Amino acid sequence: MEELADPSSTAPSKPDSDSLEWRVHLAARQPARAALALLAVALSAAIGWLSLGNVVAALAAAALLLGAVAEFLFPVTYQFTKLYAEARGILHWRRISWQEVKRVQVGEYEIRLSPLRFPGPRDAFRGVVLRCPDNRDEVRDAIRRLRESASREMGPQRLQEGTVQGDTTAD
Repeated sequence: MEELADPSSTAPSKPDSDSLEWRVHLAARQPARAALALLAVALSAAIGWLSLGNVVAALAAAALLLGAVAEFLFPVTYQFTKLYAEARGILHWRRISWQEVKRVQVGEYEIRLSPLRFPGPRDAFRGVVLRCPDNRDEVRDAIRRLRESASREMGPQRLQEGTVQGDTTAD
């Protein structure tokens, strides 16, 4: 059995050039913050119990806060196929087809695929955020390759309006 040096992320797998898959577990990278998040969930349950004296209120408070921090606490698997980009976690699942991607924002440890042409407040609720702390360049290259492939299949007018923003490492 192979041991991984860093249990917080798995190496990207590339069965073929049209797919890419990797996993990121942010809590394993930051155990102190994970402990604080779990403490906050437990405290919200305790406050719900003490203030309302009701187990349902305590469980609801804990479930709501756990849902808010689930992407941090639990591993997230990211997958690219020739049709879409996807982020799957224990409590969330986001997918965007390459034809829908209008804007790509490249950050230091993440890349956002947005169906919106211009940045704005709706960005928080639309698109897919790809966390890639160990493989950003590989993910960026795969996005370019898969968007170009989708553009050829769907016609150039569909994807030419998409832009890459914030990419300071572009050639």
